[in-house]
Amino acid sequence: IEAALAINVIPPFLLNVWQVGGLRGAADTWRRYAPVLICLPMGVAIGAVSASALEANWLVGAVGAVTLAFCVSQFAGWRMPLSSAHVRPVGAAAGVVSGFLGALTTVTGPPLVVYLLAAKASPDVFKAALGLFFLIIGVLLTVAFASIGFLTLPLALAGILMVIPAAAGMW
Repeated sequence: IEAALAINVIPPFLLNVWQVGGLRGAADTWRRYAPVLICLPMGVAIGAVSASALEANWLVGAVGAVTLAFCVSQFAGWRMPLSSAHVRPVGAAAGVVSGFLGALTTVTGPPLVVYLLAAKASPDVFKAALGLFFLIIGVLLTVAFASIGFLTLPLALAGILMVIPAAAGMW
């Protein structure tokens, strides 16, 4: 499972570069969602330490649990209520949770999607924000997985090769 986690970091990181919307889009997104971006590293650090200490079957279970919980909540039509006064503090929590889950499972999207839907982000802002979030978390996870020994040079090269089929699937 450690190898799968490591390989899975590279393609999303490389493929989300275009989604940010250039430097202007990144700057706008940063201003709007700074608490998420500031708190992602905290979650990644906690999650990476946890991932290095857990057995592989716990990591597989975490992937399944996160995916199932998100699917059930979306299928049931649950939407997190969020007032404009709480967008920034809830963004900080979403950053920590997403970073933590990302380091355990490489599944970073559910907390961020729930947050952006609750914050009523327009489709263009939603796309740019997720692109920047995934870009930043890709860098953080790459560094974290390399530092705990999950990501080795051969696995990084395999991850780079996986960009080809992933990119083909996007078009």
